[in-house]
Amino acid sequence: MANSKLLSTTTVRIKLPVKFRKETASQSEPQTTDHNVPLKDSENPAYRELLSNFYDAIIITDNSGKIHDFNHRSLDFFQYSTHDFQSINIKSLISGLTDKTISSLIENTEMKLLSLMEAACQTSNDSTFPAEITVNKITLNNINFLIFSIRNIWRRKETELKLKAANEKLNESNKKLREREKELAHERDLLHTLLAEVPEYISFKDKNLNYHRINDALANLFGLSSPAEAVGKNQYDFLPKDIAGEKLIQDQKIIDSGLPLINNESMFLINGKDICLTSSKVPIKDNEGNVEGMITISRDTTEKMKANQLLIQAKLKAEEANKLKNDFIANITHELRTPLNPIIGFTTIIKNSYDEYLNDKPLLEEHTNYILEAAVHLQNIIEDLLTIANNEDKILFKITTFSADALVAEIVNLHHFQIQKNGLDLKIITPQESVLFHCDRPKLFHIISNFLGNTVKFTPPGGNIAIRIVIKEDHMIFEVEDNGIGIKQSDLVRIFDRFVQAEKILTKSYEGTGLGLAIVRELSEVIGCEPYVFSELDKGSRFGIKVPTTLYEIK
Repeated sequence: MANSKLLSTTTVRIKLPVKFRKETASQSEPQTTDHNVPLKDSENPAYRELLSNFYDAIIITDNSGKIHDFNHRSLDFFQYSTHDFQSINIKSLISGLTDKTISSLIENTEMKLLSLMEAACQTSNDSTFPAEITVNKITLNNINFLIFSIRNIWRRKETELKLKAANEKLNESNKKLREREKELAHERDLLHTLLAEVPEYISFKDKNLNYHRINDALANLFGLSSPAEAVGKNQYDFLPKDIAGEKLIQDQKIIDSGLPLINNESMFLINGKDICLTSSKVPIKDNEGNVEGMITISRDTTEKMKANQLLIQAKLKAEEANKLKNDFIANITHELRTPLNPIIGFTTIIKNSYDEYLNDKPLLEEHTNYILEAAVHLQNIIEDLLTIANNEDKILFKITTFSADALVAEIVNLHHFQIQKNGLDLKIITPQESVLFHCDRPKLFHIISNFLGNTVKFTPPGGNIAIRIVIKEDHMIFEVEDNGIGIKQSDLVRIFDRFVQAEKILTKSYEGTGLGLAIVRELSEVIGCEPYVFSELDKGSRFGIKVPTTLYEIK
């Protein structure tokens, strides 16, 4: 059945002209048997030929919606066999079509009103397509039927979406053009403003190194109410004495030599605030080449200095990350060898003692289980490495609809052997209502499977683990909980980073690459979920994701 919660139907009533209604009324009423058209192919080949040549799907029903006749186009649209199509009701094909809607359609036909609907249609394989549907009355064998003409308008919808996208792109281009025009106008205005409007700190000094003029920006930096207050003063009036003395010596060399000083970086303490200024100082000369003064243009590079400090910190972090990566390579080498050793060892033993194993099948089963367990472990390691390395897999997002119960069952089945082996008590807590997900199933599967795998790994034998689905008002919680070893609070901040495990000792005590939770974070970002963790050392952990309402549906 089509899901009325997801799909909607809109009915538009179009009242036909009176003249047309009068003309068609006499034609549509069954005044003589000559106007009645039989439903059987053999009784009227012309009717069947006409029905078969319609481009649209034509479906004829009684007033309850039961299908009595249809053309081959209907089978193509809805992907049913002829036998199956005869046994269904049209309400299961058109989303939102109910007994009440059909009654309204019947009233429309009796009033000679044209009923036009746009709705989603459901095919036999649970896919949908948009359709434009017209409904009229037809009289066959003196019995009134409804004739549904269904036109697949997916191309039109696709075109509308493309036109909408093109229009949005055009609007965005126009917006950027307008913004650029404003920028150009602003730049033109700046060209006609005085130096007082520029953000750089500009000053003019005479040959005695007294200020002849400063701009508004520098006046604000000095804490002056007007640039005119600086005229006739020097740097001793605004800077600490030691700094002012150094700057005056520097400026005097420029006056004496007539040579500029470009991009000189200095720290200043002005009005109790440390700032870094990068200054260019150029001598001002008269026509005969005599130095009359100098102009200084400075810009605040405090943020640049801070950025350099951050760069140094980032370099240290990069070095740390590189060390983590090297540790990871060493760790992964060990991890790959760990499952390979039992695979090779037990395979060799079985091969060399095959006849003995034939007489001891329990031992053969035990050893082959060791091989299988090691192979699954090796497969998980390889899948984690491929997931991290494959950028395209993180970008692609394929939406499918699937049951939450089926997903949980498959994940539990994957880890059933290890859960049973460790003697863990597993509880599955899900809502009473049926939950359907509409998202990328493999990615969601991978996330929850990684959570459960970690839970099984870090929960001591005989412990308790649980898978829980909780519906909130504006989201869903999908989480896995255990009473295992837990995680220190200081390690929780980086628990979703690559190559990181809670403690290095865990690498020795527990198998793992440090990639699982990093994969969880990256896959969660792709499907639009938010991962989280709550944990307390020696008391257990709770890993989960917040699923937005757009990704699931309560049935």
